[in-house]
Amino acid sequence: MDLILIRHAEAFERDATRWPDDRERPLTPRGVKRFRGMARTLGMVLPEGSLVWTSGLKRAMQTAVILAGEAQVESPAVCRPLEPDGSIAALARRIISRRDASGIVLVGHEPDLGRIAAYWLLGHANGTRIGFKKGGAACIRFDTSIRPGHGMLIWLLTPRLVLDRA
Repeated sequence: MDLILIRHAEAFERDATRWPDDRERPLTPRGVKRFRGMARTLGMVLPEGSLVWTSGLKRAMQTAVILAGEAQVESPAVCRPLEPDGSIAALARRIISRRDASGIVLVGHEPDLGRIAAYWLLGHANGTRIGFKKGGAACIRFDTSIRPGHGMLIWLLTPRLVLDRA
């Protein structure tokens, strides 16, 4: 199974006047445009039939919807453990329960995605994390057992790497 982690694309800065509930803060027009290009590239490397799970925050949901449209994968499902300060243990149980999937795409937020990556790669998320740029993505592969510390980092993509080469 491939576990693909994607940080939401560029969003507007926090502004309590415009978005009293920060959960509603959307992507910027630039973020939408840049992530469309990234999503097309991701569509070439995502396993066929990948599940797409996203945080329920607007900026993550918008990112996941763009991915679904451009990469031609299934519509995203909200996964509460992907929201800020979500439970890695709850997310891990959900992932393990779908070990039959060829791929699971997780769209979320930093620093949580970095901790999730460390958990699958190192077996713990204590003080270690992988950094994700806005709209960036990584693929962690499990050849046999889907257990913390048994994942292998296959690729890590930044929007600049992808879009500057397009």
